[in-house]
Amino acid sequence: MNFIFKKIHNPGLKYLLIFSLVSVFNDFWSLIFGIPTLFHLVFLLTFFLFPRKNIKKTSFLKNVYYLLCIYLFILVVNTLISTIINYYFETKVLSVFFKSIFILILIPSLTKVKFYEIILFFKYLSIILIFFTLIPGFIEFLLNKNLLAYEYGISKDTFYIRGLSIDKIDYSFFLVILIASLLSFHKYFNINKYLSFSVIIISCFLLVYSFSTTNILGLLISFIYFLYNQKGKVKNFFFFTILILSIVKLTDNYLVNYKLKFEYQSDKSQIGNEFRSRAFDESVDYFLESPLFGHGIGSNAKMLKKRVDYIDKEINSHNFINEFTDFGFIGGCTLLSLVLVVFLKGFKQRNTKNPIFIFWIIITGPIISRFVFYYHYFDKFCFLFWISITILMVSFNAENNSNKIIIN
Repeated sequence: MNFIFKKIHNPGLKYLLIFSLVSVFNDFWSLIFGIPTLFHLVFLLTFFLFPRKNIKKTSFLKNVYYLLCIYLFILVVNTLISTIINYYFETKVLSVFFKSIFILILIPSLTKVKFYEIILFFKYLSIILIFFTLIPGFIEFLLNKNLLAYEYGISKDTFYIRGLSIDKIDYSFFLVILIASLLSFHKYFNINKYLSFSVIIISCFLLVYSFSTTNILGLLISFIYFLYNQKGKVKNFFFFTILILSIVKLTDNYLVNYKLKFEYQSDKSQIGNEFRSRAFDESVDYFLESPLFGHGIGSNAKMLKKRVDYIDKEINSHNFINEFTDFGFIGGCTLLSLVLVVFLKGFKQRNTKNPIFIFWIIITGPIISRFVFYYHYFDKFCFLFWISITILMVSFNAENNSNKIIIN
């Protein structure tokens, strides 16, 4: 990748590109070679090989920085207390801690970025996703078989397109990034528009057959935003919205699989209700048992294993309520404040002629949907990537006044 780094000089973009590449392959390494997820963190340390800029932080970057520091402090203290009380160390805290540190290190680096570097970043990212996300997924669709062997829960009886990822939610978000990148920057990539259009169509198709309701719903939210705000190009975004809905109707198998999925979850939650709604109710009750400081990281999953017993492993509520049960009102509100600060600042940059904002708003719909329906933990690639892109967009617009002009 040395030739890439010679063209992209900004250290933050270099690191973000490495982080994205490693995230695409993380599950592959874990399943094929037995390398644990913590190996992922070793790759994150490659950032220290790149020089970082000491840039004076703006008020927005300071807010993100301080809120994240507070969250990390709560994370460490909470983990120490729960470890002492329970005589057990939850290793999940390491992933959350180090990947939060990643954002802290990245904040001063995603400044003073040239527009040509941003174009190159999204171009290289699109190439990575075409070869290691789109193509594996398309092969799976043709073979009607997963390339990697991982079967648990409802996946035992239902075929999902997952490419090189364990969870369909992660695979489908990579597709969302690819769709967003090509829709936003295709005219800067110097590639054939029909090729770009074909990749978008195939990505939408695979997204639907990943059966990721969360990302499909989120992408529709983003498209509806454009449908409301775009006047001259409404038909383009309307087409993609109709495209996804039409593909769903093309096969009865798709609807049958959704029915089987719901019935399976209803049966496993033991009360004839879908797992996530049952888990949310139980999590609220659990939060009220220790509302101020919470029960410690990983406690939500352990509680649901005892009270719901959804599948043969510990699994948390899939909802942001998980942060409140684990870290209490103080920790949950701190992280929620961080998310709201990032979202509101990003949305203030709105300019549907700015390709960076177009990319941001397309991935923001699935991010919002995921916070509600499939959260798990803050260490997920999608959240860190979204925050990084927001920082990049805000910094670039502030330095170039590009929020008020069309980028040519």
